[in-house]
Amino acid sequence: MIQEASLIIWDEAPMISRYAFEAVDRTFRDILKSTVHCSRSRLFGGKLFVLGGDFRQILPVVTKGSREQTVAASLPNSTIWDHCRVLHLTRNMRLTAQDIPDQTRQELRDFAEWIKLIGEGKIQGTSFSEGREPNWIQIPERFLIRNGERSLHMLIESTYPDFTNKYQDIGYIQERAILAPKHDDVDEINNIMLSMLPGEMRIYNSADKLCPTEHEINDHESNDQDMHPPELLHSLNFPGLPNHCLKLKVGTPIILLRNVNLSLGLCNGTRIVVKMGNQVIEAKVVTGSRAGEIVHLHRAVLSPSSTHSPFTMKRRQFPIKLAFSMTINKSQGQTLKNVGLYLPNSCFCHGQLYVALSRVTSPRGLKILIVNKPDNRDGQEGYYRLEEFGAEQMVAEEDGRPEE
Repeated sequence: MIQEASLIIWDEAPMISRYAFEAVDRTFRDILKSTVHCSRSRLFGGKLFVLGGDFRQILPVVTKGSREQTVAASLPNSTIWDHCRVLHLTRNMRLTAQDIPDQTRQELRDFAEWIKLIGEGKIQGTSFSEGREPNWIQIPERFLIRNGERSLHMLIESTYPDFTNKYQDIGYIQERAILAPKHDDVDEINNIMLSMLPGEMRIYNSADKLCPTEHEINDHESNDQDMHPPELLHSLNFPGLPNHCLKLKVGTPIILLRNVNLSLGLCNGTRIVVKMGNQVIEAKVVTGSRAGEIVHLHRAVLSPSSTHSPFTMKRRQFPIKLAFSMTINKSQGQTLKNVGLYLPNSCFCHGQLYVALSRVTSPRGLKILIVNKPDNRDGQEGYYRLEEFGAEQMVAEEDGRPEE
């Protein structure tokens, strides 16, 4: 297939590490060296690549990495970049609409320009403390939900209006989501919305165990299994793994955490739970070319792809997660009519705020809830602090990357 290809398109290229491109380059040269003349000395073996993406968005994730390390891992610092021809796209397709009044068209243009300024770091900042960087930006009043006792429920109601009557409408679920920077915030919103959903709840618990080390295999030891009881393993949550306790109801939107089977359409995309069995979950696909099809999901044995834990574990669980809310990283590449943005913390990665704001097709479909925690009290209502890079907070969110 590689030998016969005339054009290869690689989407979301800016968020991929430069080393991935260089590995593909060497692989293509090796594959094509016997079939294409001079392919050994040509970039990608002489094949034409189109690398699509937006450098204002999320850059490659470097675990615990500094700003310098993140930039160093980006595509422009690769030897491949010198051979690229850069084409600049200037039209915001999400905010393009036909046959609309001039006033609405100007509103869309102003909104697109505001998002662009945030993505490029050119938005004017404010400092509320002497000697501090001016990294607080003001969010327009029309997008804000005032912080209060019921503010989170107000955000849910504005993003999912009349939820209990419309949750079975596939189009209703397709065009809206609540975004948040971290998994804990996403889980909080998903649990609230699951409780609002009518019907009987079913709980699926995982089976967790330790993976023996090479030393234990050779010596037939299993002491570590006794040192780490199941209760401890159940309490651990790693990026890319489902939680130990999975709560579902009929009508719940879910997303897959892994590409299970590409040929059957069991890959990235949203599904709605139709039936819940003991060993299998039946769901209907609501996005992509397979929309409307029924698929069956079963438990899978998963291991965290990267962790700083001193041991490796395996978790047998359905590889799914509730999708009323999702992380900003996971939303990259999606287009939504209604977006609720929940910001209890500063975005910890370059481009996260830009990605979240640019998912929506109209400024009227955007609502933002900013929760300034006690350690952020130097800010004021309606202002949000930008932290483009935080070495202490930068963590790998590999399940938040769009699937290839």
